[in-house]
Amino acid sequence: MPERNRFGYGPAPMPPRPPRPDPHPGSPRPPMPGPHPGPGPRPPRPPMPPPPRPPRPPRPFPIPIPIPIPIPGPYPPPYPPPYPPAPAPGPIARAELRSSSFAPYVQGIVDFYRVPGGTRLEVTISGLPYFSELREMGFHIHENRDCGSGSGSDPFRAAGGHYNPSYNLHPHHDGDLPNLQVDRGRAHMSFTTDRFRPEDIMGCTLVIHRDPDDYHSQPAGNSGPRIACGQIKPI
Repeated sequence: MPERNRFGYGPAPMPPRPPRPDPHPGSPRPPMPGPHPGPGPRPPRPPMPPPPRPPRPPRPFPIPIPIPIPIPGPYPPPYPPPYPPAPAPGPIARAELRSSSFAPYVQGIVDFYRVPGGTRLEVTISGLPYFSELREMGFHIHENRDCGSGSGSDPFRAAGGHYNPSYNLHPHHDGDLPNLQVDRGRAHMSFTTDRFRPEDIMGCTLVIHRDPDDYHSQPAGNSGPRIACGQIKPI
């Protein structure tokens, strides 16, 4: 019957290996090779060198920006316009001013343009009373359709009162305009108002007063006598 191990099954254990003979009997054992050849304290370990620095990436050169060079000669535009340009709108009404006995040399025109939300006025007048400094003069649209006579002590009385279909107090009449800025007898102004449209004032009269409008006196701002007048007519 075959031998069994100590647990009762399996092969029997192998016999122990005999000791290896000493190649140098009676002599001390030679030292083991290595960094510490003999007895004594182990020398300190030298410090570890720093890790190598990664190489710096090359510096990129600036990219030149191409400059377009114009090509001589006719060439079409890059894209067609979405629609043809609209013609510049012209004035649709005009008032030609007449002089009075207070200012017999007044002449000029006032053009009315239709703009979104209101009316733009272009004023060009000469022959007004001459002053060495800048002077303001009242400027209003009046309600009647006739200026009347420009002579006498109260010229252009037939023009009536200020154009005021909303029945507001001065200076909130629909016909109240900014004072004219007169420099050495001439006035050139351009301004926009939203108080009326050109169609609303066709046939009314435009009046210049000798004195500035104070914007608070009733009923017309204490602007003095009327020195020029013109009826607003369609062009």
